[in-house]
Amino acid sequence: MRRFYVSVTALVVIAAACAPSAVAPRKLGVLNLKDTTDGAGGYVIKPQGVFWTAQNVQLPNSTVPPDSCLETSYSPPDTTTAVLINENVDAGSPVQVSTSTGIGSMTPDTIPNVIIIYHALGYIPHVPGTDVIYAVPGAAGGFESGTIHGKTPKRLDLGPIDPQPSDSLSLTWNIGVPGTSAVNIALIYQSLHASKPDSQLLCSLYDDGQFEIPPKQAAKWKAAYPNQQVAALRWITTFESLPNSGLLVAISEFDTTKTTFP
Repeated sequence: MRRFYVSVTALVVIAAACAPSAVAPRKLGVLNLKDTTDGAGGYVIKPQGVFWTAQNVQLPNSTVPPDSCLETSYSPPDTTTAVLINENVDAGSPVQVSTSTGIGSMTPDTIPNVIIIYHALGYIPHVPGTDVIYAVPGAAGGFESGTIHGKTPKRLDLGPIDPQPSDSLSLTWNIGVPGTSAVNIALIYQSLHASKPDSQLLCSLYDDGQFEIPPKQAAKWKAAYPNQQVAALRWITTFESLPNSGLLVAISEFDTTKTTFP
């Protein structure tokens, strides 16, 4: 068993409800994107993907978030999330990507004896909240051919967040598509005697625009004032089972941060 790295945001993997894949070995393809500003008021995406033979793998599922917050330690996020694999497989080349505003191709970048990661060649213009389509050509003896029509999330706009709540703490944001998209919000703070941010309230939320953090948890956020920051994302998963037991998964994200309050 080898370890590979793919850019699937840690917030999604840690706080998400999970949809397990088949217990028996199954060929799995995960295609990931997140919106990036193009510096001129628009957005672009640069998808990537990995294909492998997986067993007993749990995948994030945006349709069933637990709607709760947990207290956990914090360390600055790597841009990658580790996933254990048995066997990386070829899916053919290129994987075609299309959106309402642009098209592109993903080609494999091979690290010998480690992993094949598919990357888009350049950025693709994108409008948050529209569809993305991936067409996988497939390869003999590797991953089968298939197409997945994925949804992408709307912009995420956070409401005011009180850095010194007197009781519970209200989280608000623009409503997405509850039951399809989910929102993860991390309230990151520096605990007493720490020299840098080391703790967080990590919330996985139904995308209905509001959530109340209980007073006991909110008090820990308040006690850290003014050493506080927020990282958040709206995300959507799409699953497509293929005829020969392959499974394609599209994970799309829109990220945002908040460092001034409320």
